[in-house]
Amino acid sequence: MSCDTEEAWGTEASPIGLAGVGKIGTEVARRLSSNGCKVVLYNRTRRKADALASEIGASVVDSPGELAASCGLVLSILSEWSAVQGVYHGPQGFLANSTKNSVFVELTTLGPTLMKQLAGWVSEAGASLVDASITGRPVDIANGHGLLMAGGEDEHITRLESLLSPIGAFRHTGVVGSGSAMKLVVNMMLFTTLESIAEALNLAEKSGVERDVAYDLLGLSPVSSKILQYRRDEILFPGAAPVQATLSTAAKDLELIVSLAKDAGAYIPQAMKVRDVFAAAEDAGFGPRDVTSIAEFMRRDSARGLVEGD
Repeated sequence: MSCDTEEAWGTEASPIGLAGVGKIGTEVARRLSSNGCKVVLYNRTRRKADALASEIGASVVDSPGELAASCGLVLSILSEWSAVQGVYHGPQGFLANSTKNSVFVELTTLGPTLMKQLAGWVSEAGASLVDASITGRPVDIANGHGLLMAGGEDEHITRLESLLSPIGAFRHTGVVGSGSAMKLVVNMMLFTTLESIAEALNLAEKSGVERDVAYDLLGLSPVSSKILQYRRDEILFPGAAPVQATLSTAAKDLELIVSLAKDAGAYIPQAMKVRDVFAAAEDAGFGPRDVTSIAEFMRRDSARGLVEGD
């Protein structure tokens, strides 16, 4: 599949801009480039962008404004809301340098409230925003098995679907904000599943069943899942594999999930308790570790007191 569309996004004349070359952003850039798209990179730490650009044959700019001025389509995947505000605002930001034809695709996990606020700013500048929340591990993105859940106008969704297909499945969820909402729904299931695995292993081990035996039996049982299949080594051997997503990021997302539920009037008691467990794990120093370290936290005798405030 060529990335050339009717509007020629991804060509030399109209390259695709990408802001943020963290673990996921790096794999997104690689997938687009390997599919023949011309990519321009911006990252707050330029050396990371330079290294990736040398690998995939991309260009690098020094500011978000340069990215918006040179690319009609700009993807952004950053760590948090403050970073998003930083690239959109100011004289060297996206909005001051965009045109009425500019399309911004926001991949950052923000939640629908902030995404709608961002869409308002973009609209005031005469440009368009697509809320395309992305899910998947870096290795999933690298293999084209990610998932993009996109909220936005039909005309933009149609143009983006084939263009971004090298990243993975692409689904239209509705209006701007719906993609972010669905990403939080997916994350709610992910984090509650990880916490359930942590509890199950703790109970099995304290009942006399070897931890690895219990894990493998869960994988053979009706409760088996992709998480059990993919995360065995990280859960059973903490620290043995590189960090894919930090526990702090999960704790942040759980706060967004609880906030979304309150705004929507949805009752999510299990997720609220899981939020408390992850917050306690972060307070106990697990924040920089992989999200799967929730299993190691729950294994500690001190976990109960930290969660329940004893």
